[in-house]
Amino acid sequence: MICAPSDKIQTMIEDGSLLWAFDIRHPNAVRPYIRVLTQSVVDYLAQKPLARRDSNWCSVLPTILPVHRDSLPATVVAHLLNCDADHVNLLVKARSFTQATARKSPNQSQKIKRESIAAFLKQRRML
Repeated sequence: MICAPSDKIQTMIEDGSLLWAFDIRHPNAVRPYIRVLTQSVVDYLAQKPLARRDSNWCSVLPTILPVHRDSLPATVVAHLLNCDADHVNLLVKARSFTQATARKSPNQSQKIKRESIAAFLKQRRML
């Protein structure tokens, strides 16, 4: 864990110290909702040189979305993104994620297409 104020974390993302960070905020939100890949924090704390860090999207994506299915329940997506399921549902309503199938009941977690999650994260990567 990095104990630092949010503006310091933002600077670390912008200067590349934290290589994989994403802003998963709702499209209408003003404040960022930043999530940093655990491996980026581990690399930073281990003082791993930037040249040795994995900067390839294709190799990082399975770390973020390790479940190899065409669609994932919103509850699983919330767990993977370290946010609550309500936030994921709001992103579905905002069409940031694509719903795979309609829910059969209100209590059922909606399924989200894996490719839409990957596209969202790729678009929301902070550099």
